[in-house]
Amino acid sequence: MAERGKSDLAPQRRSLKLSPSIGDWTTYKVPQQLVKRVKIGLYGFDRLSEEELNAAHLIHYRFAESWIKALRSGLGTAGELFSIEAQQTPYGTFVKSLMGPILQGKITSPDHPEEIFLSVDSSLAEGLVAAALGGEAGGGRHQITEADQLVFETAFSENLNLLNTAFSNIFKSLKYEAVSFPDPAPLLSVNHQTTFVVFVMELTLGDAHGKVLLGYTGPFLKGLLKKIKESSKPKPLALNKLGPQILSNILVPVRALLGTAELKAGEIRGLEAGDVVTVNNSIFNAINIFLGGKKVVQGQPGEQNGKLVLRVVGVEKEKEIKVVPPPVQGPTPPPPPTPTPAAKPLPPLRPIRPAVPPPPPIKEEEEEEEFPEEDLEDDLLDEEEFPEDEIEDEEKEAS
Repeated sequence: MAERGKSDLAPQRRSLKLSPSIGDWTTYKVPQQLVKRVKIGLYGFDRLSEEELNAAHLIHYRFAESWIKALRSGLGTAGELFSIEAQQTPYGTFVKSLMGPILQGKITSPDHPEEIFLSVDSSLAEGLVAAALGGEAGGGRHQITEADQLVFETAFSENLNLLNTAFSNIFKSLKYEAVSFPDPAPLLSVNHQTTFVVFVMELTLGDAHGKVLLGYTGPFLKGLLKKIKESSKPKPLALNKLGPQILSNILVPVRALLGTAELKAGEIRGLEAGDVVTVNNSIFNAINIFLGGKKVVQGQPGEQNGKLVLRVVGVEKEKEIKVVPPPVQGPTPPPPPTPTPAAKPLPPLRPIRPAVPPPPPIKEEEEEEEFPEEDLEDDLLDEEEFPEDEIEDEEKEAS
């Protein structure tokens, strides 16, 4: 019962329902459950985040699916998974919701101090016992003897490796042990305000129908998920399996750490060109050289051919190595300007010769046509003779 003035944390539910297979179970109706809703503003600090709850939900879905397949093939009986639900609630609220008759047990591992809560409805536990003994899986008696509990423990333990496989084999081994029947027995080592995460699997086995509950405390399940995440990280490459030719061509980054320093925000804002920042490393100590992100050797900085160089002075096993600091020198004068070579004199210009006009075209002389003298004499006109008296008369008239 919750203390006066404090309200219980509201349960958080996440369901994954599967469609029924074609057959007799297509008309099955899941019974409705009345859930009391309590509105509060503060959740426990050990509750799983949405991402963690989703990851754990998928883990138990894979386990439930593989467990049903194993029961079908191992016991030769029909089985079907209807839904799997994830609930996150205080442990005290979870204990109040338990209703008998149930077969309660626990799953332990030698490499983990906490236990996994297991609860199976009596009808489903009776059907599993009957199927393991070679009979038909069916419920009705609701009475499980000590001998039946031993049979159930043997049949259930055969498939515990499936739970370890769903958790990426982070458990060294798993062992099941019966705790109580038919009434639930609260875990005395768990505080009622501790977050408790329960995964409810609703399934059928033959004619038996019921629920199987797997429960974890919030911190315990958080640790398991963290271990799964760490185990899923890629393993480092085995360099000893690579040939010498491949190894000799691998580029390894080299980084030298001169030192570290801490500055106040006001000092950082006031930094100007010419300010000096003092680091924690002494000028007499060698600096650390990292190869591929790992400290391997120690060295001393220097200068060679105008470039910074590192001289190796020790290995990692040596804690502290003293070195002689380089001599303090003044500012290096700038190199003298390189003289520009004198330009070669250009050759004298040659006078431009006038262009020679092209020779005039040679005209061919026309050959004079020679005519015979006889023709020329014939062509000459006969001179007309005028009397001298007429000439004189004309001159007088003209005057």
